[in-house]
Amino acid sequence: MCFPFFWMLVSSFKPPERIFSYPPEFIPTDPTLEHYADLPALIPSLGWNAVNSIALAVLTPLFGVFFSSLAGFAFAKFNFRGKHVLFAVVVLTQLIPPAAGFIPLFIEMINLRLIDTLWAVFLPGIVPAFGIFLFRQAIYSVPDELLDAGRIDGAGSFMLYRSVVIPLVMPMVLTQYILGFIGSWNNFLWPLIALAIAAELYAAGRARLAPGTAVSGHLGAQSWPARSCSRSHPSSFSWPFPNTSCPI
Repeated sequence: MCFPFFWMLVSSFKPPERIFSYPPEFIPTDPTLEHYADLPALIPSLGWNAVNSIALAVLTPLFGVFFSSLAGFAFAKFNFRGKHVLFAVVVLTQLIPPAAGFIPLFIEMINLRLIDTLWAVFLPGIVPAFGIFLFRQAIYSVPDELLDAGRIDGAGSFMLYRSVVIPLVMPMVLTQYILGFIGSWNNFLWPLIALAIAAELYAAGRARLAPGTAVSGHLGAQSWPARSCSRSHPSSFSWPFPNTSCPI
């Protein structure tokens, strides 16, 4: 399992003509750093790409744990009309392939004017349905007597969630965060659509339409907005999430 990573690392220090030499060299005889020196010229936005990926991989599961644990707490310990039906809907959404929702999600992000920003990648991942299911199952096993004791002492619902429930389901918190981190780090198709492809579509539209030109089509009547700024990468980063010098 580790050999491909070892081979990738070793090959990065070989001249191009020695990478595919036979017999293979497991230790470079004449190591070079030319590939690393060429990286800034080949990928000018490499630094921003890395910062954006790390920020999304860290923050998306963090918010996902918070919101999914709140929803799981509500489903497990509160009674309200339609609770079981709503929870069944949440679980059934796991049967829908993620790619099936890309088109409506893309249209929604256009209407929210968030396309071509990191918000379009961040927001869809902060309420994972699978996380709601996991937390509901974990919190369901928390004894109601503990919550009743807290209420007698004057604790509100959020204090019970923060001080009683979360410490008792901390293993699930860590599990969901790790799963969310891996999923966010490995997420490729939707960021490609929301950032890279969206930027190309925007550039193509700007080349054909004057600012403010009305467009009619399957998305309904749209007005192509004007942008008075330029940027070298579609997802420039500023804390905690991009904007850029461009208005959303």
